[in-house]
Amino acid sequence: MRSVRAIVAIALLAAATPAVAQTCPPAEFGTAGFWVSSYGTDEVFRFDAHGTFLDSFSHTNLDGPRSLTVNATGEIYAASQLSDEIHVFDAAGTLLRSFSSPGLNGPTGAAMSPTGDYYVCSFDTDEVIRFSASETVVDTYTSTGLNGPNCIVFLPSGEFLVTGQFSNDVHRFDADGNSLGNFPTGQSSVMGAALDLEGRVLIAAGASNDIGVFDCSGVELDMWSVPGGPQSIAIREDGAIFVTTFFSDEVLQLSSDGVVDSSWNGGNQLRGIEFLPAPLPMFERGDMNRDGTVDVSDAIGALSYLFTAGEAACHDAMDINDDGGLDIADPIGLLGYLFQAGAPPAAPFGSVGSDPTPDTLWCLDD
Repeated sequence: MRSVRAIVAIALLAAATPAVAQTCPPAEFGTAGFWVSSYGTDEVFRFDAHGTFLDSFSHTNLDGPRSLTVNATGEIYAASQLSDEIHVFDAAGTLLRSFSSPGLNGPTGAAMSPTGDYYVCSFDTDEVIRFSASETVVDTYTSTGLNGPNCIVFLPSGEFLVTGQFSNDVHRFDADGNSLGNFPTGQSSVMGAALDLEGRVLIAAGASNDIGVFDCSGVELDMWSVPGGPQSIAIREDGAIFVTTFFSDEVLQLSSDGVVDSSWNGGNQLRGIEFLPAPLPMFERGDMNRDGTVDVSDAIGALSYLFTAGEAACHDAMDINDDGGLDIADPIGLLGYLFQAGAPPAAPFGSVGSDPTPDTLWCLDD
């Protein structure tokens, strides 16, 4: 039986036929792009999943838009701070309905709970108001010392955190809304918060121009300098971090260690940011050419892509070991499975499915 090394040598010769390189779009990372609220212009800006500006819209009812929150059906809730209302839009930016409550005074940050209820900060009353999925008030929560609530983030446990802009701290609540205390952040003008893919709580502070990195108990892990008055934070499905800034009117894309990778400038006093859901790419690992069969033609195609600028219909499927990268180990692994009873490709394999681990790889028809 031929060795894998010999098979690779043969496959490399087969792959040596010149091929025209194909430019493919980047992955959508399981999102349909993101929206950003421009507080000073009463607009909402729309971007694709990679941070490219698409368009903007406004509405006469929008007055000081703050948080943007998407529900399970893809509707977007926009908190209108200066009119004390919540406006619900579809993905095209069409206003569907509006609602409020006598106790809602200056809505700022908001989040959807795991059960589908809408939690929103009432900035001027230092409270969190919980609305049911039918948009009626269920309950109101507060915590001793909470001053200027600005953002809500849910933890996997069902607990939720609320930032205090004037108290410069984070207040923790259990799933029933009971206060579990608070922790100081050491920052100034604490605004947005998000839970990243590493399980870290990221806290943006507009006056101290930084993002604090904390564990779920409030222990500081790191502090990143982010100029421009960082406001809100959103995490893309591959782990990229997006931040709005109030003073410099930017949307910043950060790496997982806080380095600015790219930026967009526009609007006036940018506030909220939210990713919209979209289906994850579906593929079978190893079926790089997406012909429904995993065979040697896929390994040859991978080698052609790596060494002769060949085409690639699905990068995710080519990543045999699911390490998030494409290199010679992938076709070698596939050939080993096909000819030497080696380990099978990582999931999804044997049937079509989605990638169980986030990365930046993509498939052509996603």
